[in-house]
Amino acid sequence: MVVVMQVGAPEAHVENVIQRLSAKGFDVLRTSGQQQTVLCAIGVQRDFQLRQVRILDGVAEVYRITTPYKLASRTWQKERTVVHLGNVAVGGNEVLLMDEISADMVDISESVDVESSEGEVNLYHISAGNMQNNSLLRAVGRTQTPVLLRRNSLASVQEWLVSAEVILTGGNPNVILCEGASRPFAVGEPSSFFRPVDIAIIPEVKETTHLPIVVDPTFSRGGLRHQFPVTRSAVAAGADGIWVKFSTTDSAGAVVDENHQHEISGLIKELELIALAIGRSLRG
Repeated sequence: MVVVMQVGAPEAHVENVIQRLSAKGFDVLRTSGQQQTVLCAIGVQRDFQLRQVRILDGVAEVYRITTPYKLASRTWQKERTVVHLGNVAVGGNEVLLMDEISADMVDISESVDVESSEGEVNLYHISAGNMQNNSLLRAVGRTQTPVLLRRNSLASVQEWLVSAEVILTGGNPNVILCEGASRPFAVGEPSSFFRPVDIAIIPEVKETTHLPIVVDPTFSRGGLRHQFPVTRSAVAAGADGIWVKFSTTDSAGAVVDENHQHEISGLIKELELIALAIGRSLRG
């Protein structure tokens, strides 16, 4: 259940609502925006009726959340979540090219990995295969370290957000969603060769949740030839970041050919124009 307080509701009214809900057996979480305070009451109380809260001083709206996730929902928080990674932010007005941040990221697969590295890393990465590993999700939820949660290729948006909900419920608000691959498909070729990014999922996610979403196009077949158009489309669709390494050197440290550098420079200029066209800016 979500309780939206009136604009400028005094603190005494907010505290009274929290106390009433707690007395009824709800766990109450609070978020305060620039103008309004919103309360999320978690729990199931069979005899409880919404009008018991609607009549309280300072209450503007009360409604139930029917989705299996609450804290990840835009119903709970209308303002976008901004996750800070060092001196950069994901989820604000800037579209971030996340080609350098990966150096500060740690892949984790077990809760013991979290316990041994807490306080020493800037970003946890949960792979698609561990998206529904609840013990791991609960472990990172007990920290305040930002988490990059990659969608399993067979998972729906709802299942993805349920996984994010586990982290948020643990007390860690710093969740970044990562779309990197949908169901493998390629006509006439082994399915493992082609892992297309689902661009259409981006506006759906932006409408459903306040959490930022980044896109990793590096699984696309065809190398840069396919990664570039996917990247353009992702920015246009509203992605908050692109997880791709636009390196001007190869794995041995040698400078790549001038044509490759020219392609990368051209792409970045195109992305700047796309971001500008939708009222955002590019940082990379």
